[in-house]
Amino acid sequence: MHSKAAHHKRIVSILQKLNGTLLADTHCVFAGGTAIALQMNDFRLSTDIAFLCSSQEGYRQLRGLVGQYSMTGLSALFDETAPS
Repeated sequence: MHSKAAHHKRIVSILQKLNGTLLADTHCVFAGGTAIALQMNDFRLSTDIAFLCSSQEGYRQLRGLVGQYSMTGLSALFDETAPS
């Protein structure tokens, strides 16, 4: 497998484990260059995962969750039921 495609496959795996309900409730969506690269058949290597929150309150809620669980990092953003 091409290294670019393999890297993007790992990103998709991470995205699938995120708590989709939480992200939807906070009006937060996957965005940026990586989102575009994945939609355009891996036209370029993209190494980050960016999100856009269209709700100020949703952004506050996410920041609060990450801060509240600072000992476990971003685990509050992941769905505990997601398969490993």
